Amino acid sequence: MQLPEEGFMDHKTVDERDTEWETATPRLRAFFWTNGRSHLDCVEISGATIRDASTWARDEAERRGAKLQLAILSADEAGLPGLIWLTDGGGADA
Repeated sequence: MQLPEEGFMDHKTVDERDTEWETATPRLRAFFWTNGRSHLDCVEISGATIRDASTWARDEAERRGAKLQLAILSADEAGLPGLIWLTDGGGADA
């Protein structure tokens, strides 16, 4: 399956036991862009499933008349915070 502007999607069988932790309620960040992307409000969401957080964020974006970007707040191997984008067009260059 070819993805637009991203090359080819890769997939492989893995051992499901190769992780150290998991959570059903990750910390997420909702980015609400308004005024043609000239104004950003960022909200951290915790204690909710991705589905519930996404539903709330979509409803909130509609209420605000904003464009929404949603990401999981995570950390790399050094413990530095980072984002895993759940919506297309995420990132500082978007």
